[in-house]
Amino acid sequence: MGSKMIRPLVLTLLILCLLEIFSTALFSGIGVDLRLPFSILIILYFSFKLQTVYMPLLILLVQFVHNFFSIESWEVGTISGILIYLLISYLKDLVHLTNAVLVIFFVQVFQFLWFLITSFLYYIHLGDSSYLVQRFWNFIPESLILSFVSPVLFWFLDILWKQAQGESLRESL
Repeated sequence: MGSKMIRPLVLTLLILCLLEIFSTALFSGIGVDLRLPFSILIILYFSFKLQTVYMPLLILLVQFVHNFFSIESWEVGTISGILIYLLISYLKDLVHLTNAVLVIFFVQVFQFLWFLITSFLYYIHLGDSSYLVQRFWNFIPESLILSFVSPVLFWFLDILWKQAQGESLRESL
C-alpha cells in the first residue's frame, strides 16, 4: 500500500472502533437492541470514493476490525463488501453523490443490497429462514439511522482521505 494511504487508513479504523464503542454503549445504555454496523458505511465510502487495487484488502481490514465488536462473521461481511464494491464500480458513472439526499438514498439502496447478500449467505449456511426474518426487522431501523448519519461520516472521511486521494492513490496503486 502507498505510504500516503496508511495514515488515513489507520485513522479510519480508529474512527470505526470509536463509533462501534459509542453506539454499543449508547444503545445498550438506553436499553435498545440495535447494533449499528458502521463498517458498512466505511466500505460504501471506500467503494464510492477510492480507486485502488487494494480494495479487497481494505474491505477485509474494515470487516476484521468490525468483528471485534460484533458476533457476525467477518468472512460474510467481506464477501458482501467485495460484491457491493464490484457493483458500485460498474455503476460509478451513474451514481453521483452531489448532495446529502443522494448520499442518504444511495447508502440506503446499497445497504439493502448488502442485507440481501448477507441474508442469502447466512441462509445457505444455516438453512433456516427464521433468523433472517428477525434480522430484517433489526435491519430497518439500523439502516435508516446509518443512512441519515452517512452524509456527515462521508464528509468527515472526505477530509481524512483528501490528501491520499489527490496525490498518490490513483497514480501509485
